[in-house]
Amino acid sequence: MRNRGTINCYFHAETLNENWCVKCGKPLCLDCTSKTAFSRHTFPICYPCKHRLIRRYTTILLPLFAFLLLLSLSLLSTIPIVGGIVPLIGSLLGFLILLGIFIEDLSKYNKWTKTRHDQPVSDEKIRELIEKGVITPCTYHPTRASIATCNLCGTELCIRCLKIKSSHRGGLFAELLCVYHHWLRQRKFLRFYSVFLIILLLLALSPILILTPPSQFGTSFFQLLCIALSLPFILLLAATLFSSLKLTRNYQQWQKEVGFTPQK
Repeated sequence: MRNRGTINCYFHAETLNENWCVKCGKPLCLDCTSKTAFSRHTFPICYPCKHRLIRRYTTILLPLFAFLLLLSLSLLSTIPIVGGIVPLIGSLLGFLILLGIFIEDLSKYNKWTKTRHDQPVSDEKIRELIEKGVITPCTYHPTRASIATCNLCGTELCIRCLKIKSSHRGGLFAELLCVYHHWLRQRKFLRFYSVFLIILLLLALSPILILTPPSQFGTSFFQLLCIALSLPFILLLAATLFSSLKLTRNYQQWQKEVGFTPQK
């Protein structure tokens, strides 16, 4: 991360920062940098942001696993014991693991909260340090501190211009990208994914489209089954289209905000 040791920690004013949170952009000392779920030194996150992320996902997933657990218990009396014990064990393990993650995070967050005494870093202080050359500014927002550099073009990025590209090959988070290169990567992926879904949709509907006369469409169980199988692909295709439109809209807003023009 950029600009280490140049400004006081947001939560401990007596300590210089060692990192910047990749979610909220606050300067962090080592005691305020989360040591789990995110890499401590490369892609740090503050405890409040990590706590909000875990609370958001566990709030959704814990009731889901509890429902699956109750459903598995109710099915034990109606299906063979071998067929009922597998989903029961799976849902129980999932529930206990999520509950353990939630309790561990809550304990660490509460312990950290007792040591915090916020001293917000003002924008004027950051601009003053940028003018003195102590802090490297963002390439696109000269009055904001750079917290990382783009892995592809090397530009300095503030929290507004930083995008984190996940990858299964490079750990939890593999690449730091600017908004432009992130948009190019995601647009290429969404186009390929859309074509893949369209092919799967046509394959699911091909028995109806090829073998069924238009006058008999939707009159047999086999045709209704093909339509039912195609519905998930239709929903995924609609979600992909929505994601593509949202991605392009966010890029255009950022482009207008910073006056960015891509080089050809």
